[in-house]
Amino acid sequence: IYFYKYIQMYKKLLKLDIPYVIVPRVSLTEGAQNQKYLKKKMANLLLFNKFINNASKIHYLTENEKELSKAFKKESFVVGNGVKLPELEKKKFSQNINITFIGRYDLNHKGLDVLLKSIIDTKVDLIDKGVKINFFGSDFRGGKAYIQKQIETYKLHDVLKVNDPVFDDMKHSVLLETDIFISTSRFEGHPMAVIEAMAYGIPCILTKGTNMLDKLICYNAGWATELNVDDISKTILLAIAEKKEALRKGINARKLVKENYTWDQVASQTIEQYSKILRRG
Repeated sequence: IYFYKYIQMYKKLLKLDIPYVIVPRVSLTEGAQNQKYLKKKMANLLLFNKFINNASKIHYLTENEKELSKAFKKESFVVGNGVKLPELEKKKFSQNINITFIGRYDLNHKGLDVLLKSIIDTKVDLIDKGVKINFFGSDFRGGKAYIQKQIETYKLHDVLKVNDPVFDDMKHSVLLETDIFISTSRFEGHPMAVIEAMAYGIPCILTKGTNMLDKLICYNAGWATELNVDDISKTILLAIAEKKEALRKGINARKLVKENYTWDQVASQTIEQYSKILRRG
């Protein structure tokens, strides 16, 4: 939402009588609004409320994102992100259980502060069971250095490794070697990293803030966890103890994506919503 160029654009669109749709990608949720609260409050009052209110509709990525954005009383619709379903999928566990996080190193947003404490608490068990946890991502306000310092301080080298971001073929290789994907976000729009992991048949450990928990539970595609140290610790230990169940959850995860988040489905649903806007003038 918060780019000044949008203010210039929407004014031109109004003059030309061209309808527009806003895709906020979590920025209207309560959690996002509470970050830099006073700055956003002022920006909304002076500029962005008019930008939002003059839109034809708001396009939310999940029902939960819509619910968490209810302070903005604007007509809306829900269509999620999409992925291309990969030909290859995960069909067996690695000899050492590999748990993966992919995303930028934003400690607060991604809940990495809590996840780190959980890894510290379960270090002995994780090492004993041969678990390897890999983080892949770009730095955000010193988050990467903080994680590396925690690894040094608590001697986590045998269980946790911090890596640079991965793309394309490298990401493909990483996901094929992943047994369990984990995302402990405080808030999200519709996390592509989670959808991509599920598309490979990888079961996920998710918090409510990921906005994918309802689907995960409905399809039995992984494990739900609360965003606190004890619950994340228990959930990780449960997940690595359930190898056969994890494989079934992985099959369900791929099914979830196939039935909801392929590009053909997303495109069709989006075109339908845009057509409704155009038909009503």
